[in-house]
Amino acid sequence: MLTVVITGVLGSAIGVYAAMKAPKVYPVHALILSQDHAKQPSRITRLRAELVASDLDLEHRWGVPFEQAANEVAESVTLKPTPEGLSVNVVTSDYKDSRSIARAIAEELRTPEHEAALAAKWKGIRDITLTDQGAIADVVQLEELLTDQAITAGFDSYSMVIKEAAKGDENAAALTRGEDFTRRQTMMQDLTKKLGFNLPPGVPVLASDNPVQAGPFGIEQASEDSKRTVEIGRMGGLLAGGLLVWALLRWKPAFLRPVPRTELTPVPSAGSGTPAPNDDPW
Repeated sequence: MLTVVITGVLGSAIGVYAAMKAPKVYPVHALILSQDHAKQPSRITRLRAELVASDLDLEHRWGVPFEQAANEVAESVTLKPTPEGLSVNVVTSDYKDSRSIARAIAEELRTPEHEAALAAKWKGIRDITLTDQGAIADVVQLEELLTDQAITAGFDSYSMVIKEAAKGDENAAALTRGEDFTRRQTMMQDLTKKLGFNLPPGVPVLASDNPVQAGPFGIEQASEDSKRTVEIGRMGGLLAGGLLVWALLRWKPAFLRPVPRTELTPVPSAGSGTPAPNDDPW
């Protein structure tokens, strides 16, 4: 029993030491409040990983080649559907990096169909030609102007104006009929088609207005791995102790075997009526 206890304690100590030396990771969870994203695959596209790495300038922040930064982004992100929409889960060794990547993905991720279309046209950002870059810049500028008009009119975004107008909102419909709004929207749609995307009004090429969960993004320091390491060490110690006890019982070495007890044969006193035992076999 003592052997099992000792090996269990030693195993726990080894597990604690390994957990302390193991690198800490920080999972951050951001939530996109939209069922349009429910059918997202579990991994982001290579293009999306490169866009995030470029937007956050991770190449210089981490001091690594751009390809490596994009690879680390791709490996750190997993997507999981939830009843509310889509959970963006990011795990890195730095909380700020996890939070920044999760926020960027949650705010910029397009619908599954649009992400697939973008990835089919551009495998990575280096595939985006100078002509495409110019068209994208014009689209973004036009969208910003349309969004400013929408906010001035009391709406959250340009896409919300389009949606509310389709639902019959008079103010939104009146705004979409305005000369500036109509001209800018037409120019943006033409540029979008030139890029190869026949998107409905209100859907930008790369940007997004995803409704992301308000407030601080969920975070928890990854202690489960540390607990698991300690438990594995403890169970390993107990198992080793049990095996050692079993081995000792099965193949006990000579130095652990008990020495047979030797009893002295009493010698009868003189005049006793009891004869002395005769051990002579002959």
